[in-house]
Amino acid sequence: MQEDEQELRDQIKDLIRAKKYDELESVWLQIAEDSARSLNFHESVIRYLHNRKELERLAELYTVLINLRLDQGNTTQALAVSNLILEVEPTAEFLRPLLIRTLKAIYADRDEARVAELLRLSGLDGETPNLQQALSRAEDLFGASRGQVFRHTQWGLGVVQEFDARDGIAIINFQRKPNHRMTMEGLKNFLRRVPSEHIQARIATAPEEARAEAFENPAATVRHALKGFGGKMAAADLKRLFIGDLMTEADYKRWWSKAKDEIRTDPYLDLKGMGANAQLILRSEPRSFVDEILEGFLRAKNTIERRKVLRDVARHGDNADMTPEDIDRLFLLFKKPLDDGAIKTDYEKFGHGILFEEYAHLFRDDVKNPIDIEFYLTHPELKPGDLIISLGIFELQRIALQHVVTLREAEIEEIFTEVFFGADPKLVEWMEKTLEARGRQGVLDHCMERVLAHPERNIDLFTWAGRKVIEGKLPHVEESFHPLAICQSASTLLSDAEEDVRASGAVDSRKASAPGAVIAARMRTILQDGHGKLLKIALRKADVEQARRFLAHIKMLSGLSNQLRSMIEELILLEHPTLRKRTTHEEKAEAESTKIHYALMDSVERKRKELSHILSVEIPENTVAIGTAREHGDLRENAEYHAAKDRQKILMQRAADLEDLIARARIIELENVKTDQVRFGTRVTLDRLDEQAQETVTIMGMWEANADLGILSYMTPFGSQLLGRKLNEQFEVTLPDGRRVEYKVVRIEKADAPVHQA
Repeated sequence: MQEDEQELRDQIKDLIRAKKYDELESVWLQIAEDSARSLNFHESVIRYLHNRKELERLAELYTVLINLRLDQGNTTQALAVSNLILEVEPTAEFLRPLLIRTLKAIYADRDEARVAELLRLSGLDGETPNLQQALSRAEDLFGASRGQVFRHTQWGLGVVQEFDARDGIAIINFQRKPNHRMTMEGLKNFLRRVPSEHIQARIATAPEEARAEAFENPAATVRHALKGFGGKMAAADLKRLFIGDLMTEADYKRWWSKAKDEIRTDPYLDLKGMGANAQLILRSEPRSFVDEILEGFLRAKNTIERRKVLRDVARHGDNADMTPEDIDRLFLLFKKPLDDGAIKTDYEKFGHGILFEEYAHLFRDDVKNPIDIEFYLTHPELKPGDLIISLGIFELQRIALQHVVTLREAEIEEIFTEVFFGADPKLVEWMEKTLEARGRQGVLDHCMERVLAHPERNIDLFTWAGRKVIEGKLPHVEESFHPLAICQSASTLLSDAEEDVRASGAVDSRKASAPGAVIAARMRTILQDGHGKLLKIALRKADVEQARRFLAHIKMLSGLSNQLRSMIEELILLEHPTLRKRTTHEEKAEAESTKIHYALMDSVERKRKELSHILSVEIPENTVAIGTAREHGDLRENAEYHAAKDRQKILMQRAADLEDLIARARIIELENVKTDQVRFGTRVTLDRLDEQAQETVTIMGMWEANADLGILSYMTPFGSQLLGRKLNEQFEVTLPDGRRVEYKVVRIEKADAPVHQA
């Protein structure tokens, strides 16, 4: 390795001396792709380039290398190489964006706004010329951020509760010294930083979650612990680590009993020795493939888990290197849960038999299926449809249905119909083709009609069947269900799902994990995919009256976002222009509503919190109020009920407006504002020439505007007339009362962030 690197160094030096830069670029790309190159190699290259004053070449070569390391996720080497460069050239400006990208990747789990703030305070994301000092300060600031864990020799583990980055003061909650104030110097000199991925950091910051994870997956917890202690530790040390902060001694005894069994079957763990002297070792490589899959099958508790093991074997194929003895062991393990009585019910036995059918090629040819599939599919007291649905996996269900076609040919329509409502679209398509090949097409049409009428029975089937009907691929079903009726059902489901997601406290259903989010995602594929391709087809097949009713329906759905509602309404009006009845004022308002607007990050965050509060607190409270008022009797004269419903409309509209404004907001950083002309983020001093008086105004956005503080929105008539004015420029402004007044710009400077924003 050293000889190889020496040859490369000599080759690079020769190319630079000969100014063969194209050839150098080709060689360097190969070097950059090889992350195994040592830091000594890079240090030598960097110093050579620096000594020859080849700083431009240094920037070109190492910009490529560091970006490639970051693309590979190798932030450690990216940072190490950057530090080597800063040692010889502390002001290497080309490193600034690379260092920012590196730190953002390292601290990707932190709040983005907080990361941006710390980068700014460090001087890295600014104009500080000495990048080495800026990087050092950035690492100190990130290391002392809230939630960071430290260890003190006497006070034990401590978690940063608060951190004032400007003054460099942290409040740390130690085990034996709570809420202790420390300076940055104190942190450096007396504490040892515990990495966030270390098991001790997890125990200190989230003990309850760590405890739950330990009992849920003991082997993973042991692997986590070993990674932080060099891959090896005594069982007695693990016990000392866990007892007290994580669990009681009695809990540990119960946990260790379970953990030992998992450790012995975990491919990455070894347990050597007995009792307190036992050693836990983290393997750098797992056990052999054969040992791993056989042990995995032994641990498997159901058909799905056993199928994963067999699928891994099949995927590796010849590379599995399985001997005949290994294959025999696999079959014995396949039979073991049957022999041990672990598989008891008819459904479990049937699933095990179908699993054998899928992977029979992994066993010897003379080995028979230990389960009689025909017995289960023809037994008078068992429903084949229920057995097949219980399999839950398309491939297994298809194999079972193939047996049905062979064993019960005369009853396949009935059995396929039983399976239909528990099937996924892929299985339904297979059933369609199978029936069509036997001249029985159309058998499943009535099932699709029922799914379209009751989408909640199987939302995936509704989505699939709905798309096929709209595309004209199911003409018989289209006779009963007009494509626009499907779009109407989809819009209703989407609206209801969005409201459910918001009521759960989530702001955006596309980032939520609630059931409503799944429904919302499926319905968007009908309404939005391909810029509303399916919706356009449905509208073309509709007459004007059908389109008018659909337009009225869309306007009534409170859960749709303004953006989606506008898109659907526009598509309706494009396909049926006779429905377009808008005033000039409405057209102007619509055009204005699509514009972006500018704001400070703090303002956007406040509006996000306001939206979150409306969705997670005010709307749920209003829903409860509606339900309570409804119980009071006759709704026609129930003032409380009507007041609550009116409040619901106001809240829904406010939430929709905020959602729209937040989506259209563009962030302005005051630090980056230029003062060559009047723009957002500048403070402007004006001479009013008719009164020989001066006025000072700060130009910001609608969310920062505050007349008492002299902050004016750039969107106001006066503010918009100031934009673009330059120093010493004399101009005329029209005031709200119609008077025209002359002003002169006498000073333009960066504005300070408002202390209080309205």
